[in-house]
Amino acid sequence: MIYQDPEFYINLVLMALAILVASIIIPCYGYLRKGLKGAGLGCLIQPIIAGILIIAVAVGGYNIERRKVFKNRDAALAVVRTDSVIADDTLSYTWYLKPDGECMCEIRGVDEVISDYHEIQLYDVVTLNPTGKRGGSGDSDTLSLCVEDHIVVNLDLKSHTATATDFGKPIDIESINWQNIERLKNEEGCD
Repeated sequence: MIYQDPEFYINLVLMALAILVASIIIPCYGYLRKGLKGAGLGCLIQPIIAGILIIAVAVGGYNIERRKVFKNRDAALAVVRTDSVIADDTLSYTWYLKPDGECMCEIRGVDEVISDYHEIQLYDVVTLNPTGKRGGSGDSDTLSLCVEDHIVVNLDLKSHTATATDFGKPIDIESINWQNIERLKNEEGCD
């Protein structure tokens, strides 16, 4: 399951309550049209319609959040992966660095004990050496991106090579989108 913020669940419960309150109209309408028989029929139909609407809103909200995750994955400049061993369990961290200064981190359980664990967290991406517009100094053919002060991705734009480190130790680079990186370099004002 995709990790949701508590705000998502609160909004879902509030929407369900709003649907339940709004569904009171069904028996009232039945009473106005057919009297007590209409009100009785409306009371039988009300939970069915309310249940269908609540399920539709929940599925729709889940799909919207899921689409956001896929959109973040597709927009990534670089995708790097690290592994962490905690109490004999391995967690895999996949970092999706995006050009808008946001990084999505997917945390998954790798071992059988916690293989169903899945969480998504958002972080900021800091451009370390944007030569040009922001007054950085350095080679205009390099770009470095940093996440949480320990994930650093160094990009050589001239030779299209990249290195990534986590606290100075090399980590795996899963993919690099060089077209988006060139676009980011131009937006940053790099020469």
